[in-house]
Amino acid sequence: MNATRKKVEDKISRKDKEIQEVESALEDVKREIETKLVALRAEKKGMMDILKMLPQDGDEAECRTIRPNSKAGKSQALLKENGVPMHVGDIIEAIGEEENNTKTRASLAGTLRTYVNRGEVFSLPSPNTFSLLEWGDNPPGGDEAKDDIVVNFYGDDKSKANNF
Repeated sequence: MNATRKKVEDKISRKDKEIQEVESALEDVKREIETKLVALRAEKKGMMDILKMLPQDGDEAECRTIRPNSKAGKSQALLKENGVPMHVGDIIEAIGEEENNTKTRASLAGTLRTYVNRGEVFSLPSPNTFSLLEWGDNPPGGDEAKDDIVVNFYGDDKSKANNF
């Protein structure tokens, strides 16, 4: 075998090793970039999920419109009309949709609580008593609503409230 041929073959084998090392490094970088890309896509998806929960520009969550003929829509209209927070049983009686029993109260309360949990339209000032989110802590009925609750709870004699 020729000495020159041997030198060329050695150089070829060194180049093969060098190529393998570069290909290996390329695979490592490729895996690292793919991992980073997956992480970035997951972060973007999380941000998009958060964005879905936020109101759109110029819109407020409490101004969301509900189908007017649905139970939630009728409840919203009733609360706006009365101007005071109402118990779910009173809402069912006022909208005259169905019998006021445990099943219908639970159904309507569950529907309205879905909006409460999302921070849309309704709020829950006390158990099973719903208010409109747009009112905040001050419903249009103001102190009249508190007096009505005392009357409903204690009957016509408000003096019993002072005994506690």
